[in-house]
Amino acid sequence: MSKTFPGIRVSMGNWNYTTIRIKFSDLGETFVFQRYLDEENKDSLDVVGNREVNQGRATKDMGKYLSRKRDRFYSTIVVANLVENNENWIDVDEATTPEDITPEENRLGYLTLNDNDKHYILDGQHRVASILNVLAGEVDGIDGDNEDYSTPEGFGDEQITVHVINREPGISKAEMIESYRRLFTSLNRNAKPTDPATNIALDEDDVFALMTRHLIKHFDPFSSRGAEAVDNPNIQFKPKGINASVAANQGTGVFTSLETLYKMNITMMNSPKFPDLNPASTDDFKFRPDDNDLEDYNAEILKIWEAIFDVLPEFHEDRRNMRKHNAPIDSEENTDHPFLWPAIQEGVFAHLVRYILDKAGTATDLSYSEILKPLSKIPKDFRKAPWNPVVLVPTKPDDPDSPLKILARGADKAFKEAMLPLLKYLIGITELDDDDLADLKDIFQGYTRASFQNTELFDQYWEETLALRN
Repeated sequence: MSKTFPGIRVSMGNWNYTTIRIKFSDLGETFVFQRYLDEENKDSLDVVGNREVNQGRATKDMGKYLSRKRDRFYSTIVVANLVENNENWIDVDEATTPEDITPEENRLGYLTLNDNDKHYILDGQHRVASILNVLAGEVDGIDGDNEDYSTPEGFGDEQITVHVINREPGISKAEMIESYRRLFTSLNRNAKPTDPATNIALDEDDVFALMTRHLIKHFDPFSSRGAEAVDNPNIQFKPKGINASVAANQGTGVFTSLETLYKMNITMMNSPKFPDLNPASTDDFKFRPDDNDLEDYNAEILKIWEAIFDVLPEFHEDRRNMRKHNAPIDSEENTDHPFLWPAIQEGVFAHLVRYILDKAGTATDLSYSEILKPLSKIPKDFRKAPWNPVVLVPTKPDDPDSPLKILARGADKAFKEAMLPLLKYLIGITELDDDDLADLKDIFQGYTRASFQNTELFDQYWEETLALRN
């Protein structure tokens, strides 16, 4: 059965198309899912016109989004007609157009799609699939007794815009296939996702983005202090890392980057106190928590950071001279603090904070500042043992005077199996027997083999390291 939809005619480049408005309930009867532009030659890659629909994606995350979000919004779908025909377009009378607007021919009207048309979804297959699944009640997790996952009332009458690309008259099937494939590539290849920092700044649903922005607004050491948000003197908007060369030559006063702060907050909030965030699930990034829960989360993360800055007061100081890998060890002006580097903050520091809080438990009467006091015992010169040469390594391992740099390849593994167990032992929050220490020594010997050419040098390093235990 033919259907007629209100629309507007549009042209761009070589394309002339029609944008129509269509109800959700009409999508399934009007458009088709088709991976191949020529069903008779499906054995050829030259007729592939779309990606395969991932029903799991359509029924899970996207379906939940449509079911639970009252402010749900999808961008325009693009469909293309595989059948050569005359487009059934009817202009509307623009006699009521205001005097200051000149009517345009073929601008507004109605488009009729006939039974013999075959409009396949060129862009937006998963959007359409998720809409149809919600209409059918086929969303993973939907329960008739669970209002959050039920099909929203009036959902079928909601509308979406569709760009209808009509097959150009007179062109061959091969030419049609080539043009549609080129259009699909343009739609997908040229679409650039937003970067993580921008997502954190804009997201109104991701609980950790909300907490991070609240923290920057309400915790003075992270505030913009009158500067534009992207020029925050305490939290670097972009990039995620801090340039070691800039830090060495010009100095930088930021505490960390926005993306690193966000990642640290995820780790620090992975607490039994908040089972919904333990660990963070997909929904925590896609569905905004209720206001009461969000208020509790904001209070908790603020409390943690206030305690951190209380226990480590040097974070309040001028940080411009506190990231100098290659400054003389005896320099009083230039230092190198391990916990001012994003890689260490995310890979080591945040995990230590969470571990210490968890070990204290929720029944303690101690304040967070008292609980986190062991952080003050951590060796704070990045250029010395135990950091150097495990995660701060010489550019040329066989040259003792080589410039230092933070380990890049294999850093996460080094943090997890070497630095974290050692630091917990050095600051007295875990105990290791002789066998445990021997195993840890072997791990460290493996990480330092390139720098220490003989066992004597490593043994000296290891003795210096164990002497740091408080």
